[in-house]
Amino acid sequence: MREVSIQKFLDTGRKWESGASKRKRKAEMMQVNQAMSTSMMKFLNKTSTSTTTDLDEPNAKMDLNEGNLSNKISKYNEELTKEVETNEPPMSLDPGKWVFPLSGSQRHDLVQHGPQQMLDICDENYPLDNHKRHFSNFHYTRKLSNGGTQHRRWLVYSQSQDKIYCFPCTVFSNLQTQMIREGCCDWKHLSTILQRHEKSQEHMVCMIKWVEFDKRIKLGKTIDQENEKRIRESQKHCNIEEHFIGFIAVDSTTGEHLTNIILHELKSNGLDIQDCRGQGFDNGANMVEINKGVKTRILNINPKAFFAPCGCHSWNSILVDAAKSSITAKTFFGFIQKMYLLFSKSSKR
Repeated sequence: MREVSIQKFLDTGRKWESGASKRKRKAEMMQVNQAMSTSMMKFLNKTSTSTTTDLDEPNAKMDLNEGNLSNKISKYNEELTKEVETNEPPMSLDPGKWVFPLSGSQRHDLVQHGPQQMLDICDENYPLDNHKRHFSNFHYTRKLSNGGTQHRRWLVYSQSQDKIYCFPCTVFSNLQTQMIREGCCDWKHLSTILQRHEKSQEHMVCMIKWVEFDKRIKLGKTIDQENEKRIRESQKHCNIEEHFIGFIAVDSTTGEHLTNIILHELKSNGLDIQDCRGQGFDNGANMVEINKGVKTRILNINPKAFFAPCGCHSWNSILVDAAKSSITAKTFFGFIQKMYLLFSKSSKR
């Protein structure tokens, strides 16, 4: 009988065995397992007149040894398969070192650790490119139209590549764009690129996936692909209906008061705020202010209630800004506005 030794392969410079090495070792073990199962048959003496198999004593002992070895190898293969599927080596938090496509366990680890932002690095310590430009921590902050600011927690800087990436899009999207796979190092136009990217539909979808997956990890409710497939199939048979609750009179328009009014009205109608999956308001400071607005207060209660600005109000803001760039348009709309104010002040007019 041949002796089979299983040795772990250690890559030079690695602290863990690579995935390719594991798969290769698994294939070798499967071949050995199959060879051992085939070799066992030569120790069996089949007869046509008996329902039992006659074995001489030495062969019986050999068969036992072969069987034990085969069982051990089979068990090892099962453990190896489980290890490859669930115990991937820890991922580097530097997106420039990620190898695609990412496995489910790698996504789990990355979301669990979250993006690693180099906020402690001073701007002058970032490397310069050929045009004497470099990344700045200024880009971690987004300036809102209402004068507020918002931290871009999705933005990640790669020290190995000297590029920036979008964390949720890189983890959940399959697009081969600059902010997702290639990384961006256009420091001159970076502000414009970031503004365009964070308003894209693909980015918003990936942000939702990131927040929901992170919440499931914290609750210990991550599900496998089979269950996800079943959920998607069941969603095809769901009917979505809209209902108008009514108009609500308020005596104060502060973010806190409006939030309490909304929560009270939902509760009185038997609606749970935790079932909310979206909220939409105009762009007023009391509604969307980053610290005390209605949007932020509701998100603090239910992170799944994602905010989408009112489309009509956004278009109105665009038209107002566009009109201000033209003297003729500004004069015309100003005249219309004054006429409206004149007639709105008195019913007799």
